[in-house]
Amino acid sequence: TIIYDVRGRVVATLSSEAVKLKDVSPAVWQAVVASEDHRFFKHKGVDVRGLTRAIGSMGKMGGGSTITQQLVKNLVLCQDRTISRKISEILLSLKVETRLTKEELLEAYLNNVYWGHGVYGIAGAAAAYFGKSPAELDVGESALLAALLPAPEALSPYANPAGAKRVRNQNLAAMARHGYLTEPAAKTLMNTPLGRGGAAPYRAPFFVSEVLFHLKTLFEGQDVLSTGGLKVHTTMDLALQEKAEQLTLEDGMVMMRGEDKGEAAIVAIDPATGAVRVLIGGREYSQSPYNRAVLSKRSAGSTFKPFVYLTALQEGVVNPSTLLQDEEIVFEVPDGEEPTYTPLNYSRKFKGTVSLRDCLVESLNVPTVKVAEMTGIDKIIEMSSKLGITSTLPNALSLALGSCETTPLEMTVAYASIAAGGIYSKPHLITKVRDRTGAVVYRHKGRRKLVANRAACAALHGMLRAAVTRGTGRSAAVGWPAEKVAGKTGTSDDYRDAWFAGYTPQLACVVWCGRDDNSSLPGTGSECAAPLWAKFMRAA
Repeated sequence: TIIYDVRGRVVATLSSEAVKLKDVSPAVWQAVVASEDHRFFKHKGVDVRGLTRAIGSMGKMGGGSTITQQLVKNLVLCQDRTISRKISEILLSLKVETRLTKEELLEAYLNNVYWGHGVYGIAGAAAAYFGKSPAELDVGESALLAALLPAPEALSPYANPAGAKRVRNQNLAAMARHGYLTEPAAKTLMNTPLGRGGAAPYRAPFFVSEVLFHLKTLFEGQDVLSTGGLKVHTTMDLALQEKAEQLTLEDGMVMMRGEDKGEAAIVAIDPATGAVRVLIGGREYSQSPYNRAVLSKRSAGSTFKPFVYLTALQEGVVNPSTLLQDEEIVFEVPDGEEPTYTPLNYSRKFKGTVSLRDCLVESLNVPTVKVAEMTGIDKIIEMSSKLGITSTLPNALSLALGSCETTPLEMTVAYASIAAGGIYSKPHLITKVRDRTGAVVYRHKGRRKLVANRAACAALHGMLRAAVTRGTGRSAAVGWPAEKVAGKTGTSDDYRDAWFAGYTPQLACVVWCGRDDNSSLPGTGSECAAPLWAKFMRAA
């Protein structure tokens, strides 16, 4: 399988050659059997005991699946949770066990199972998580990989180290219980660190791993990746992607104070089409393949404010010249956890009479909450959703100040919709896929929809331009013609998240900076995120 960028340049060549079981550390299959199907060598494809439990909870259609059943489901069947699919899975599993040996089944399973972060197969997992070949994996590493299988992203040591260690240790105990390990050895290994840190398996690894994940979704139930021979054409601009990788790694050095090194994510989208040109999920894939651009939901801070203003402008509640009072005020919240809400500005001072435009330029909190109250939080939530925010948003006045969690990708899509004059385009990474015969088996069909009033977007655009020419986003306009740049900074409470979201006519881009342990950064969005945004956009 070959993956190409938008200009036809080869980004990655993925080998479909399977790893022989003899070339895999025995600890790997032992850990998988102990974790997934400890009666694997005793049943004939279906574990009657496990099946009985599954039938007992048929409404959920969960549990009871053997390694053989999982293999059949992944390679032959769709993922529907229906009784008919479960019956087909059972019948095919019984048949497969008459054709293949247990060793052949294990080999096929290990080569096709999903290990998280866009990685399929034990060879990719060993390289991505530990920088090793499958033969070099030790018992602790094998126990961790096997423990990830039920929920590889949620249990990833990069996203959830505490959870990863917990399930690894549970699996070590299971290996001891089923005779693959002595209890003293298991207890010793439980006290060892996770030992993560592998090598990037291909160029543009964050983008490619997300492409692989999308391929699995597009061809659900079809063995397209292990069969190989695909020609996958993507929306990526490889030169821009690699420039962003370089800048993210270099710029991340300013955030390395504290125990947890600073991370950053960059997403860039063509506003006219929704094509994702750049997707960076962290400072260094080899140290952490956790893709923060699409998986990490972080507090949006003031980057959310434009959605409040756009809704108010569209509803006719305000215009850019509307005068508001920036003053100390207590809002009544009858249905809230607290009966009142008292927002403060970042400076803890008040400006008095200010225009709506200057409220955004100076990122004033109190007038923004006033506008949100006049407009209606439910309408703001609806507008945000239409623009591209898919995360659940709280129905609370504090939402106006970004007290919600969203991903960098969602935020980029929303700003791209504003840049396009209120037209939403579904974000996509893949344009076309050909199989080994050259036949087109997938082609992206663009979806564009007018979701916001063009006049309201034009008014907001003028306000966002002012924010970078004379407001909090000035550091994003360094070296740029001012008329081409529009955007907004964002900083969450205690400096945990720093954002800059903005666009030019050709490209919408969001930069997020933060730490995985949610500790404070050494600066705000204008200090941490906006300069990185400017460096990247100048290169674009």
